[in-house]
Amino acid sequence: SKNALSGSIPDSLFELPLKRLYLEENALTGTISTAIGRLSSVDRLVLHRNSLRGSIPSSIGDLRNVTFLFLEDNFLTGPIPTTIGKLEQLQLLRFGNNELRGSIPSEIGRLKNVLNEFSVPRNQMSGSVPDELYECTELTLIELFLNRFIGTISTEVGNLAKLWGFHIDDNLFHG
Repeated sequence: SKNALSGSIPDSLFELPLKRLYLEENALTGTISTAIGRLSSVDRLVLHRNSLRGSIPSSIGDLRNVTFLFLEDNFLTGPIPTTIGKLEQLQLLRFGNNELRGSIPSEIGRLKNVLNEFSVPRNQMSGSVPDELYECTELTLIELFLNRFIGTISTEVGNLAKLWGFHIDDNLFHG
């Protein structure tokens, strides 16, 4: 963390039996390799504030023990992979300030008993917010601001009794 590391993340790093991987606030470039799925023991993956590009590989769904997944402040593109629903321990998801497109996958509902924070602000995401997100009753924070989401806000948001932050400004919601 917080060094002047540059270049791409070597695949050999993903062969190690790491419990935590913190590479935030560096000058890392390149893409996130599909080999990242080999980090089967990692519980915290923190790659924010770098210059990573490309899409989030679907192999991210193989990180079955991950609780913190921080990819914000990069140049990531494409959709959030549907395999995100396989991360049954995931508590904090932070993908903000990238160039992500597409909608929130309905598979997010599989995290209904663990997910505390869902943060995807400052992207180019669109579509309506799936009702499955409102089934995540452990949520304390939802950040969707500065995207292109449409539709109405479901009354199911009222089921989120632990929610203290709901930031949805600068979208295309109506109703």
